[in-house]
Amino acid sequence: MHGLWFYQLKCDVNGQLKLFEIGSRVSGTMMLNRIRGINFVELALYQKLDFNVKVIVNDIEISLARSLIPR
Repeated sequence: MHGLWFYQLKCDVNGQLKLFEIGSRVSGTMMLNRIRGINFVELALYQKLDFNVKVIVNDIEISLARSLIPR
């Protein structure tokens, strides 16, 4: 696959990893890498245009808290 995509694994009741989802979109947690300086949307455009790019990652400590409860 090329462009924006992600996959998600979950453990079943026996602790075995199972494929939960494959999506051809920006996942919600990709924002974690955006903070580190990686813009996946821009990279997907560069990939489509066949540009040769180098990704420079900000090596900073970050944390993420998500809530699926409407507020």
